[in-house]
Amino acid sequence: MRILLCEDYPSFAAIAEDEIADAGFRVGRTATNGHEAVYSVANEGPWDVVVTDYDLGFGPDGDEVAARALSEGVETVVLWSAVKRDYPGEVRTSSKADPRFHLLEKHETEALKTILRSAPSG
Repeated sequence: MRILLCEDYPSFAAIAEDEIADAGFRVGRTATNGHEAVYSVANEGPWDVVVTDYDLGFGPDGDEVAARALSEGVETVVLWSAVKRDYPGEVRTSSKADPRFHLLEKHETEALKTILRSAPSG
């Protein structure tokens, strides 16, 4: 399974990589800002799963990355943040309505593992 992780904080990236490994998978690439993430979704795929932080610092945010990933045919997209209240109330309606889209808080590691284990792969 090809997994793209989009996270601008190294400590959160390390936690995510550990949780993904604990679920039995490996991160194929870690993008550290929105521009890298969008580029990777568009040019380095196909990706089976994209796990993206909401606030990616420089460039597009995680909502934009998620929307691009869904439009590129990624089968499972997880948008996560420290707490859901960090999201501006407008995560794209099209993303929220898409069954491939999941919204999680970063402490919801068991939910992340469940999503990964049930994700279709290539």
